[in-house]
Amino acid sequence: MYAKSGELKLLLVFADQRLKNFPNVPTGKELFGPEGVGFGGGYAGIIAPKGLPKAILEKLHDAFKKAMEDPDYRAVSEKFDLLVSYKNPEDFQNLMRRTEEAIRAYTKEGPK
Repeated sequence: MYAKSGELKLLLVFADQRLKNFPNVPTGKELFGPEGVGFGGGYAGIIAPKGLPKAILEKLHDAFKKAMEDPDYRAVSEKFDLLVSYKNPEDFQNLMRRTEEAIRAYTKEGPK
């Protein structure tokens, strides 16, 4: 709201790509390189307790994936300039691991 009205100036976005509503705002990756502060934007995911039966995990996965594909969800996401990107459970886990490593390195060493 404040950025769209001009009351707030965006300097960068924490995303892998520029936002549709703010095409002139660079990403962290553009400013600091691939090891910089891009981190792929904000993440939303479901994390289950260790040992949860595979059948339950699959049912949860399928329900949330279906919700992500719902046109109403997509419309709201677009309205708020949210980037929606599906990751299967293994890819999401790997993304979280890489993100944690990048954040730890960044906060320890600072931007390059």
